[in-house]
Amino acid sequence: MEYRNRRDREGQNAERERSERREDRPARGTRGQEGVVAGRNAVAEALRSGKLGIMDYYNMQNIQADTAMRNAISGDKKEDKK
Repeated sequence: MEYRNRRDREGQNAERERSERREDRPARGTRGQEGVVAGRNAVAEALRSGKLGIMDYYNMQNIQADTAMRNAISGDKKEDKK
């Protein structure tokens, strides 16, 4: 393959590297899904068995929502995605 100029060659190389990195990653929807499902199942079981009360659950959800809101305000992108 002939390149028109150095910039074209660098662009081709960069695109090839990006595509190789993309192939190494797991699919977007599958990353971390097992942990989320396991967490939901654990909460459901704790509610059923009486180890976690409904008010405890609501308080936990409120704390998670507050944390997400504070991270969004501060611009912390890593924690916003949960």
